[in-house]
Amino acid sequence: MSVKKGRWVWVLASLFFAGSAVAQPAPAPTWPQSAFNPQPLPEDLILPMPCGGAMAFRRIETPTGDGVLDDRPALLGSADPDTGYVEYLRRVYLVGPFGGGPQPRHFFMAKYEATRAQIDALRLPQCPAGNTAAGRQPAVSLSWFEAMEAAQRYSGFLLRNARAQLPRRGQAPAFVRLPTEQEWEYAARGGAAVGEADFQARTFPMPEGVEAYAWFQGPRSAAGRLSAIGLKRPNPLGLHDMLGNAAEWVLEPFRLNRVGRNHGLAGGLVARGGDFRTTTEGQLRSSLRVEYAPFVADSGEPTRLATIGTRFVLAAPTQGSLADATSFRDAFQAETRARATPGDDPAALLDALRRDQADPAMLAALDRLGAAYARETRDRADRARLAARAQIQAAAVLARGVFIANSRAGGLQAMINNPASVGGTAQQVPAWRGMLGSVQTEVEGGVRAYAAIIAQLAGAADVAVGTEAEVVQQDLRAQRVPELAGPVALVARHAQAARGGGLPPMATLRTDILRDASGR
Repeated sequence: MSVKKGRWVWVLASLFFAGSAVAQPAPAPTWPQSAFNPQPLPEDLILPMPCGGAMAFRRIETPTGDGVLDDRPALLGSADPDTGYVEYLRRVYLVGPFGGGPQPRHFFMAKYEATRAQIDALRLPQCPAGNTAAGRQPAVSLSWFEAMEAAQRYSGFLLRNARAQLPRRGQAPAFVRLPTEQEWEYAARGGAAVGEADFQARTFPMPEGVEAYAWFQGPRSAAGRLSAIGLKRPNPLGLHDMLGNAAEWVLEPFRLNRVGRNHGLAGGLVARGGDFRTTTEGQLRSSLRVEYAPFVADSGEPTRLATIGTRFVLAAPTQGSLADATSFRDAFQAETRARATPGDDPAALLDALRRDQADPAMLAALDRLGAAYARETRDRADRARLAARAQIQAAAVLARGVFIANSRAGGLQAMINNPASVGGTAQQVPAWRGMLGSVQTEVEGGVRAYAAIIAQLAGAADVAVGTEAEVVQQDLRAQRVPELAGPVALVARHAQAARGGGLPPMATLRTDILRDASGR
């Protein structure tokens, strides 16, 4: 889309969303909290609904750099060959529309599956009772089209009645839609709140056993019955019933997996998460995805199943302000020319060849070559940034390990100096000296390994170490690992110093680590 056309899209969208009605103050919910947020958390975003209802949302962070085209890679799917044609591992990229700068980019996902009372409040002319047993259950037997209609109605209600409460991207307020498959699975796995190993696991961490977190088929769990929202424990992002209870419609059509990429054939609808009636405990997994025909073949009616409901997200237009189109264009052009020398820029050479070429077939070939070069440049930059983040975290862990080992060495030295202080004897001192020597060797080896990583980071001239360190910090905050915040900042400082004036001496690195890597 051209910049000019993008601006017209923005103007038309603004006119559509603004409408002719003046936004009114948001009505306060009159439903009891048990009807829409039975397990409240301080960070919940509560938005009003018609009929005195409300819906709870959770912030889903997608930490990444601060460039306008930066996004977050994630490996989704499963390595199981039996389901590979549907769920095989694939690398995707996503980023939330909100936040940026010191605040991690993020989107919002409904904390619970949409309930029968919530959907009825959006779709029926008469207000439902807000706190009945049936009203607190997920709204199943809901077609994909009806879920889309409910999202559209909720967007309109919020823009008319609670615009000030909506997150914004630039000047654009959020709207409601179904989640994409990527958003759904990223959130189901725990997003940035879990480490890479837990993110890649079959399910999100369930330390108290699967029965505490999911309703599945069988007498030990659902026993064939749909359950009210919020009765099980949440996943690490505070989301309930992502696996089991009701399956959930997502936004886009079903596609097969062709060894790590989407197949070209777009099919029916997709439901994610499994359900209380057809999914056993052994079948529960974050990668589970099932295709359904959108219509019943015999009747032509939309597909409605007693096992499938929905869950909403808050999204925003990509171009949230008039300046965004220009920013995106400039960032795109900069990425296609990254790492090229001024006199030997392949993109510039291709542009020159296009200007001198009149043959349509040759122009098309040059366009394909240019696109391939741009993709390779982007992929190379993405790989370099991911490698830098891994190196930053590894160096931070090393620095923290050196600090801890040095503290152990100090304790051993105190024991050697005064064995009686720990109830020891002089006969134990030689053994303690041997242990002290091993720990001191560990400290010095850790400092040398740390220095090697700092040197590698300093040599990665095309990577903004400070920016990537901030992404690592955002990940660690999401994972609640505060003890690595200081070491990560130290790594960034040392790498930037090494880039500007050479690697600091080992003694300086050691002193800095012992002073700044305490984790406090």
